[in-house]
Amino acid sequence: MKTLFTVLLFTLSLLTVSAAPVTVFNCGIGGHNSRQGNQRLVPLLQQIRPQVLVIGYGGNDAWNSKALVSPENFRRNFENMIAVARQHGVRVIMLNTASPAIASYVSRRHRYPDAAPVEQRILPYNDILRKLAAQHQVLLNDFYQAVEQRGGATEAAGSLIRNSANSRTLDGLHLTPAGARLLGELAADCLRGHVKAGDKVLCLGDSNTWGAGLRGAGTVTGETYPAWLQTRLNHDLGLSTKTVPDPYRAPVSMQIPNADFQNDSLRSVPQRWVPARNTGSVEVCADDAGKNRYLRLTPAASKVLFLRTDLFPGSPGKWILTLQTRGAGEFQVALTAYVTGEKTPVYHVITENWSKQNSDWQSCRLPFSLPPKTRQISLIIRQSNGKGDFRQMKIMPDSTAAGKVALPPAATVLKNNRMSIEFFAPAQGGGIRSIRNAEGTEFVNRRPGGALWSMKLKKIHPDTKGLPPVVPLSIDPEQDDGTGGKNIDSHIDDLDFSALDAVKLGARPRMSVKDGQIHFFWEGIRIGGESGALDVWAKAEFSADGTFCMIDGGFTNRSTDYTVFYFALPQLDGLGALHGAPANDRLATPFFNGRLIANPVEKGLLGKDRIFQPNRSGHSMQFDALYNAGSGLHLASFDPNQCAKRYQLTASKENGVGWAVFNIPDNMRKVPQQWTVPYRSGFCTFQGDWYDSCMIYRDWALRQYWCAEGPEITRRSTPRWFKEIDEWFQLSVAQAKGQRKELEQLRQDLAGYDLGAWVTYWGLDNKTFHALNPDRFPFTPADEAVMKFLKENRIRPMGYLQCIGWSNASPSYRRAPDAEQNLVRNYYGQMIKWPTPAGQKSEDRIAYPGKLWRQALGDVVVQMAKSGFSAVYLDSGNHGGTYLNFTPACSGESGGGSGYVKGNQALLAELRRRARQVNPEFCFTSESFWEGNIAHLDGYLVCNTTNAYLEGDRVTPVPMVQAVYHDYTIMYSAWTSRWDLERDNGLAYVAKHALAFCWGVKPGWNILNLLYRYDNHPVALSSSLRRYAAYRTARKFLVYGQMLRPPVIRTAVPAVPVKWCISYRQNYFSTLMSPVPGNTWRAPDGSFALVLYNITEQEQPVSVTLDRKTYQLGNGTFRALYPAGQSFTAIPDANGCRIQLKVPPQSPVILELTGK
Repeated sequence: MKTLFTVLLFTLSLLTVSAAPVTVFNCGIGGHNSRQGNQRLVPLLQQIRPQVLVIGYGGNDAWNSKALVSPENFRRNFENMIAVARQHGVRVIMLNTASPAIASYVSRRHRYPDAAPVEQRILPYNDILRKLAAQHQVLLNDFYQAVEQRGGATEAAGSLIRNSANSRTLDGLHLTPAGARLLGELAADCLRGHVKAGDKVLCLGDSNTWGAGLRGAGTVTGETYPAWLQTRLNHDLGLSTKTVPDPYRAPVSMQIPNADFQNDSLRSVPQRWVPARNTGSVEVCADDAGKNRYLRLTPAASKVLFLRTDLFPGSPGKWILTLQTRGAGEFQVALTAYVTGEKTPVYHVITENWSKQNSDWQSCRLPFSLPPKTRQISLIIRQSNGKGDFRQMKIMPDSTAAGKVALPPAATVLKNNRMSIEFFAPAQGGGIRSIRNAEGTEFVNRRPGGALWSMKLKKIHPDTKGLPPVVPLSIDPEQDDGTGGKNIDSHIDDLDFSALDAVKLGARPRMSVKDGQIHFFWEGIRIGGESGALDVWAKAEFSADGTFCMIDGGFTNRSTDYTVFYFALPQLDGLGALHGAPANDRLATPFFNGRLIANPVEKGLLGKDRIFQPNRSGHSMQFDALYNAGSGLHLASFDPNQCAKRYQLTASKENGVGWAVFNIPDNMRKVPQQWTVPYRSGFCTFQGDWYDSCMIYRDWALRQYWCAEGPEITRRSTPRWFKEIDEWFQLSVAQAKGQRKELEQLRQDLAGYDLGAWVTYWGLDNKTFHALNPDRFPFTPADEAVMKFLKENRIRPMGYLQCIGWSNASPSYRRAPDAEQNLVRNYYGQMIKWPTPAGQKSEDRIAYPGKLWRQALGDVVVQMAKSGFSAVYLDSGNHGGTYLNFTPACSGESGGGSGYVKGNQALLAELRRRARQVNPEFCFTSESFWEGNIAHLDGYLVCNTTNAYLEGDRVTPVPMVQAVYHDYTIMYSAWTSRWDLERDNGLAYVAKHALAFCWGVKPGWNILNLLYRYDNHPVALSSSLRRYAAYRTARKFLVYGQMLRPPVIRTAVPAVPVKWCISYRQNYFSTLMSPVPGNTWRAPDGSFALVLYNITEQEQPVSVTLDRKTYQLGNGTFRALYPAGQSFTAIPDANGCRIQLKVPPQSPVILELTGK
């Protein structure tokens, strides 16, 4: 009996599992209201033929100012949808009430004709749904009440509504993943007992149905509420053992949507296919056995039936469409291609002539091509003169084409519990095909190039006849200084190829996998006319702690004609469009202090599609980060010696984001040229945003030589006076006589403050900035007068000096017979010079930091120390890995390596040693931030970060450098101009200084005309006085503290448009800023501070949520540090604290957490 009972149970379980599952259809569309839902319902009912209908509208009807629907019309729309659904045989109808919203967020984006409080606008709509449910006897899922019972729409991290704390966005309407799950599970609970196996459930609604901001938006996978609904319904009915939805998978390129019709009802129009109206009928049919489905097209009399698919991802190249057809008519196949850069779609006929059908199934192979930069396509079928059937439609690459378009399969996988990386076979380039994190998020969602490496080779003995002996500087002698990626070093004789070309060049590719390491080899590559001259190898493995995928590599070049100039390894591309939402991608790059680029795949980078920067201020640290909705990819090099290299970032709709490290061999022209990259590069996945990526990098960076002396609070090599000075204002000796009144007024206005003067146009004739550099002595009478005034008023002078420009007309250059042998040169032996101003006959040539230049420049710096200067600003002394080593008199390296960087650091060390023999507290600063010189400079002038590219709210500044290094060095100044002050009542002037202040950047670069002469100068003076006072009060945070994660700041007004002027020009970037930016800080004594800064002319009410765990808040109390009488309210809760206050106009506010 027991055996029989067990068999019966087993049989019943098999019957249950084999029953048809419940199928849910996600038919939400973002931005839609009940009127649009009413219009869409009938076609959807005819197409899907559901037994169950779930309707969710109200959010846009009540809150979307562009889609408002009155309560009366809202009622009519729902009544009609209920009636129409019953007319079409829908058995079960359920209504979802709309969730609450965060009023302060919604009011930033929408304005309404009435005065109803924002949070109450939804109430009459939800009341209508409750009454309709009772009146028409349909089910009600009162989701509004469920959210209210769980805390409501708040700004806390645990809210079910997306906000800054939980989603890094000022959303306020859409659901978090937890909110969508709750909606799906409550819907399943309401439908329990009403849904049967095999039912179809149509979810009709707005963006909360569609899944805005969620993985799997628009599908029944990932995090959407229809995904949870389908999972729960099938689990509760015993039709599935799954308790969580299937993970979202991005659509595969060139895959026809719904090509098998298996989820469509018979005699219905198939999903994802759209027939033209009044041209005939389209229906899904099946053979006699009911298994094999096909599409039947029956044109109306004397008409051509037109049927198209929804848009789906497309790729350029050669393809073949295969299908089977039969019928009594004739057909034609075409497609519409959407191409990047083209305003109108490209219409392409695949079958030029009409093809006749017969009663038997016949197979067709239809070749076609898609143009470059194709991103989406729609397949079109036209049927005429009788009905026609179609099945087994598929697009595949044309294997007869010169280059295959479809991705080759993965050859091997590197996998642990943190991430999984797929690689192509070496014959297909060995590149990275897929990167997934532990949660299954795919980072390669665009077409990867396939090559793990690429190279540039140059002639060992190039023809240099006719080349000028001196060429102008473009900062990087090999590349341009901007973001355009113009390769000015390229020569007609250069060879450029990648791992994809290796087989064509005779390589013997192979791969071995052993002990967790993947070794790639390309042996015997032809170079020019030399067969088998080059071998390349690469290795991939996990780091010892399993966090990073690390990639090493090298080569042996036996060519006697060519030398390797660039060896790009690793190369990653195809990155981005995470979770199927490229608009939510964010790329953080350390361009100067840092830039955050939104939607790089579709919108590009810093106004271009390529960034190519050396390891210097243009790429000031060795990492970048790409993230979306909390899923991040940290890309980094680990080079403790700061060898010369280039970082390349690219972006395109087809190939996504690309990241590559261009390594530069230090043994160019050597035969054989055997070289291994002397450092490692790699990547890891992480959870979070740009700040979390900075913390990953900080963990490595603080262990390097440039941080060996420790943080500023204990750093002895930098004098305290320099750390705690309150302002470095600009002073031109050429203008000082005419500004004597303003100088005296400044000293009076800033009595009690420690001031420094950043002095220019000193020495020579006081008419040139850096001509005849470095020999600026002797002082002129104007210099003597200025230095006397500064000394009498206890203002410390910092003198400008060009660090790398050596004028060929200067006395020190003329005295040195071997000066030309001590200059920076390019690969072709040409000397490099600064661009020469019109009328100047002499040339400012770039000195290599060898023994000769150390002596020449050091003599001037020593004389500065003796003449009363307290510090020197060494312009261009921080170019890091910019310059290559083609100066044999100074470096044994040829090309890359660390020779220039080490020479530059030896220069700085010797200058410091010699100057401090005169003045033990003499200090050194230089231009822009680059991490490698932290140990050799007392501070950095970071004004150039205010000139870096900005674009609305798409490209914005972020303090990446400050997040990593603020407590390990001093950074000072913001670059404000007359136009910043005189436009918009000084908004840009205040905004630039406010942002720098919030980042802990020391005040600096005010000029006297800004404070006392230009229009709106009272704004400059009054706001500066407040800023100086606040900075001095908060030194332990803003000088010595560690920057913590920027807080979530809610304001009552939307982002402010700011005209961000570029240097002293009238040209500007248009950017959007929060009216109250801010930051959080941890002082060395462990205390915590919140820093806010109102950039507007009106008092701004703000609310700041501080999570206890994120900020490690103790049980102390907040007090106003600046202004001392600032009022605020601190509201503690289980998760932390909410601070509410009104920030005064154009002023900072600093609150300190005191006690334990």
